[in-house]
Amino acid sequence: MIHLYIDTNAYLTFYHLSSDDLEELKKLLVLVKKTEEIRLHLPEQTFDEFNRNREIKIADAIKRFREEKLTNQFPQMSKDYPEFKKMKEAIKQFDENKAKLLEKLMNDVLGKQLEADKLIEELFSIAQFYETDEALLNLAKLRYDLGKPPGKNKSYGDALNWETLITYLPEKENLYFISDDK
Repeated sequence: MIHLYIDTNAYLTFYHLSSDDLEELKKLLVLVKKTEEIRLHLPEQTFDEFNRNREIKIADAIKRFREEKLTNQFPQMSKDYPEFKKMKEAIKQFDENKAKLLEKLMNDVLGKQLEADKLIEELFSIAQFYETDEALLNLAKLRYDLGKPPGKNKSYGDALNWETLITYLPEKENLYFISDDK
């Protein structure tokens, strides 16, 4: 059996400026659904982190996209050429299409209808979900307070994910860990 854990930051890359391809996520979904040889593990902490940070990643990506502009400055001497007129029209068309795209994006973001939303929701629905309880939280706090990895940003989150996985993963089984952390 292949035990797989995908860190929150890996899921969130599909909402930001990255080269990550949704086709790879689709392939993973098909594999997990079609075979009983792959078990996807989902601690409650990962689920909650994802839901808290989705909008932040999307807002940043959209902000950056809105700020992107094609230069509309040309040398004075270029204005007599037919290409100048074509380029001005292309910039106008770009701006119009960008506005339409942003409107559609915002509707799908609000309705959680982005392709990434659909795929991740389906992955979450078939994953082995683990609720956080007081015992796991105490183990995570102890791990963090003792300075044992993983952990960062004065947060118990990574330690809680780790303790959840250690607790529920069958003994002597390998865990494949996918993360976008360094």
